[in-house]
Amino acid sequence: MTLDAVSGSAIQVAGWRLDRALSRLEGRIARRLAGFEVKAEDHERVVAELRATRTRAHELELAGAAAAAALDRAIIQINDVLAEQGAKV
Repeated sequence: MTLDAVSGSAIQVAGWRLDRALSRLEGRIARRLAGFEVKAEDHERVVAELRATRTRAHELELAGAAAAAALDRAIIQINDVLAEQGAKV
């Protein structure tokens, strides 16, 4: 066997290995992408759920702000009562 035959054979083996590795990689990518395929009706459902979630998040922000304001008022009232009791003692 000549040096050219050996190196040619090594190049063929390397090319075959590279081709095989690429095929496996393409298979993995295809399997992962298959999990991300979204049908039109699924897309519409997801968009509707996202809108509902955003609306709910806004409602929760408003409720949180209202609760914080109510707590602020309650703290002020408690401090006023405590101040009055301190003055009476």
